[in-house]
Amino acid sequence: MTSSTRARLSRAAVLASAGALAITLVPAVQSASAAPVTPLFTYRTAVNGDTSLYSNDAAGAPGTTPDRITKAGYQVYSYDVSGDGQTTVACMSQGAASASSYDRTYALLLTHKVNGITKSFVLSTFCESNPVIRNATSTSADVFWYADDTIYKFTAAFDATTAAISGTTDAVSTGQFVAAKSTTDGLPTEYATALAVSDDGADAAMIFRSQSAIASRLCLNALAVKGAPATQPTSPAAANLLCTARAKYAPLATATAKYIAVPNILAFADGSSTLAYSLVDQVGGNSLGASLTLAGAIANQHALDNVYSVRKLSGTWWAWRDNAGTSEFGIATLGSDPATWTAPATWTARGDGATTYDYIPTSATPPAYVAPAVKAAAHPNFAMSASLVAYRGRPAYQSYNLYLKDPTDATYAAANAAEVDKGALAWSTNNRATYVPIGNTSGANVFAIGTRWYNGYAPSGLYRNTWFRWTYAGDDFTEAGAPIERLVKVAPTVTVYKAISGSYTTVYGKVTRIGGTARLDRKTSLGWRSVAYTTISSTGTWTFGRRVLSRGSYRVVTYPDANWSTGVRTFLR
Repeated sequence: MTSSTRARLSRAAVLASAGALAITLVPAVQSASAAPVTPLFTYRTAVNGDTSLYSNDAAGAPGTTPDRITKAGYQVYSYDVSGDGQTTVACMSQGAASASSYDRTYALLLTHKVNGITKSFVLSTFCESNPVIRNATSTSADVFWYADDTIYKFTAAFDATTAAISGTTDAVSTGQFVAAKSTTDGLPTEYATALAVSDDGADAAMIFRSQSAIASRLCLNALAVKGAPATQPTSPAAANLLCTARAKYAPLATATAKYIAVPNILAFADGSSTLAYSLVDQVGGNSLGASLTLAGAIANQHALDNVYSVRKLSGTWWAWRDNAGTSEFGIATLGSDPATWTAPATWTARGDGATTYDYIPTSATPPAYVAPAVKAAAHPNFAMSASLVAYRGRPAYQSYNLYLKDPTDATYAAANAAEVDKGALAWSTNNRATYVPIGNTSGANVFAIGTRWYNGYAPSGLYRNTWFRWTYAGDDFTEAGAPIERLVKVAPTVTVYKAISGSYTTVYGKVTRIGGTARLDRKTSLGWRSVAYTTISSTGTWTFGRRVLSRGSYRVVTYPDANWSTGVRTFLR
């Protein structure tokens, strides 16, 4: 959260919006050909609020123990894994799934294993849709992902001995795959839900879905063709024109207004000559698995319900099914030729099918999660709504940390960063001799005072000068931030009483502080002039005694010190 209400960094939740792509009914297609040797499967599973990666055999039978790939407390929104199982890339967040998106940190994490050694590397803070791995070997791989209207490609190099990861990132499209924006506020009116990259890494396809989730758009184009559009498209139709930069491709739009493209099946099914995707009937709920040539003609279409992922391993295609209403879950092979995909007669049942999805076949168990060695630098910010409050005042506090791993390693800029508001808040009423924890801050219920955002209020009214301290502890994706301290001074409340007897006046009263000095001033034509001084008692009472005071304006002032600010009360004689 920045200081301005106009600039709160909503991009912190980009991964969440991309990964929250629901398991939508999407059809795939299958063949009844004999299944090859059953591979292992990596998949996402949602258990006890966490969405983590696991690996198991095809059946996932009750009583079997799958291999956990990622650890609890780290959500996986989308991912890819190489066929040999040695390289994974995942859009992730740290923090409970139920937490506010501003209370989690995000990263696109690349992981590789060689010689029993596993290393990981953060490619970017942001990714939308799903990442894609191509051309993976023991020493290299190409990783593609989409963020901010751009497809990025990381050309990874893996050290054959230490598994250390290095490489360079390039923007391989900056004008073809863009979301339409509103003409009123400039915000996206659609968002990316799926990315597919051809086997040779030359072509890409994406599905964009409207924010209202009632329409979708399929975009197809060549990569390595750069150049931002002259103007940001303000409609899906205008954006779709940018998908046709090469004559090789005809425009691809939703087949009919009745159907929407869903993200679970989007794959180049035959190198780069055939694109497999799915449509769902938004009226009747029926789903259609389809093969679509790059020229835009439907070559094969199937009325198959409840099929989710289609993925290839060693030339053979596999699919996963959720048979809604009957609780039948399973995996089956589609064969090797997309042109002959048909529904299989039988499926391998999954014992954990009710909570698992996004299946990818692999020949080996992927490496378990390890924290990256290099984290995003912390840029913590902490402020109070006021530096001086009246007795029992409750100032508001603003707490957030900005962090960024730019894909191309550009210089850090706050405007491009992500934001996390979770941190530890404490306070001290003894001039920082000791701090008492208040609790964790959150971005869940921010509010505005004037033009600034705030996370919360002091837990109770302040009765003396109070120091507040906010600490961002960091996590696997971000460095810890140095504690930030802020002092809020408290002006004590002064109460004045008068006892008048003839020409004599006794001025006395109390103040919401103890000890210190109080001063009596009289207003003159030249300003305030001191009349008398007194000591404040241990119970907060004071008196200036019986004295002659001429008529006029007076004030009682308590002197500030380390524990209290100045207190003032004016009165007339």
